[in-house]
Amino acid sequence: MHLDSYLRSYLEIPVVLGVALCQDKKPKYLFLDNQLNSCSEKIRLMGRLKEILLTTDKISVDGDPVEMPISNYYLYLYPLDEKHDFLTLVLHENNVIKSFRAKQLQRKLREDIALSLQYFQELSTKRSILGQHVGTETRERIASDKSNGKSNGKSNERDSDFTQENLSIDEVLTALNDLSRFVARYLGTKITSNYWNLAKPEDKYLSSFTIRYSAEISYSGQPSDSINPLGILALRKWTQSFMKLCYGVVNDMPERFEKEGINEKYRKIISIYTSDYLHGEGAVTGQEESLFGDLLI
Repeated sequence: MHLDSYLRSYLEIPVVLGVALCQDKKPKYLFLDNQLNSCSEKIRLMGRLKEILLTTDKISVDGDPVEMPISNYYLYLYPLDEKHDFLTLVLHENNVIKSFRAKQLQRKLREDIALSLQYFQELSTKRSILGQHVGTETRERIASDKSNGKSNGKSNERDSDFTQENLSIDEVLTALNDLSRFVARYLGTKITSNYWNLAKPEDKYLSSFTIRYSAEISYSGQPSDSINPLGILALRKWTQSFMKLCYGVVNDMPERFEKEGINEKYRKIISIYTSDYLHGEGAVTGQEESLFGDLLI
């Protein structure tokens, strides 16, 4: 995977708020995500980052990352060489980011510091790296269909079938665990379970679902319970966030899923449709309608 792909996939992780490439203990190129909506908050964070860099001893090239809370967020600082460091800002302390994803990006940045500086400069000024996504043709097709007043009949049919009725817990658990087993084949059970927990939103409809270390998902309520349409939407947001994390590691996950993934019934339950994007058979117009909708558009 090329460096720009690593950067794109890393910045698509929901908890990642920003990155910086630092030179001589100063942030040379800094990018803060739009999740930080307040301009004053960004300015305050930039000031704190500069203070931390100036007062933190230089990390040895082979040393562990520096980690610390900053305002309401969390910071990890990784050495690249004697002059350069890589910094990332996240929503909260996160071992998956610290020990796996950011370390992975650190190794990639070290391969070519000059190229890394070039990409970070482009990212901090034009943000064009974020716009070069694999789904350009799909995005253009959707825009064209919208302007021509076209709609996707299949998507409407899916919505009427699976957002206007309750689903049994047994059906939902089967769908989730089939998906979990599929992903674990590529990421292993430890990372898969971590990603499920990381992606899980704070939502009352999902509070009874727990993820075991084996990446198995269980339900602490009654077996006779069912999930109403609002719960189904919460479930879909969870699976979308989960697969967004997985997509950052296995870039062709949608293609793999299309060939080897779970059956049609369970795809429908948690709204997993990749054929629209992989084969160009009509445009999906709502984020809830496809697990990969916000990845490939």
